[in-house]
Amino acid sequence: MNYRKTVLGAALMTALATGAAAQTPASFPLVCRGGPNMFVSAKAKNTPNAHVVITIGFRPAPAGANTRLPASGECSWADRALRPSEPQKLMLIDEGARFLETRCTEGQCSLRTSSGTTSQLLQWAVGGYPFQVSVYNDNQGHLRITRVGP
Repeated sequence: MNYRKTVLGAALMTALATGAAAQTPASFPLVCRGGPNMFVSAKAKNTPNAHVVITIGFRPAPAGANTRLPASGECSWADRALRPSEPQKLMLIDEGARFLETRCTEGQCSLRTSSGTTSQLLQWAVGGYPFQVSVYNDNQGHLRITRVGP
């Protein structure tokens, strides 16, 4: 019996049996610096399950982060700049966030949520801090966040 066919067949059967064929695509680290040049949108969704959707628009940095750290509102891969065909929007769907609340007093607004992940990402993006996320291209105009932080 052909060893290669046996191994490939067993791997395929295992993937189908465990649902591995539907797993999230491989993610890659993206380095960003938040600030006023980033567009941030946060929405709470209640159907079918409560969750929060964060969308962050950014400018592509001219070089990879290993060469030059991104400026305010920019993101890049560690080893290279984004290609023109790659999305310039990050998206996080946080099912751990059960609510999103905006509070504004005297012209200052803040967001409150039950998710530490969402809170941290929003703080970095709005506050001008450098941050790293792991992402994959969803081929629908977003780099989908699978992990916040290194």
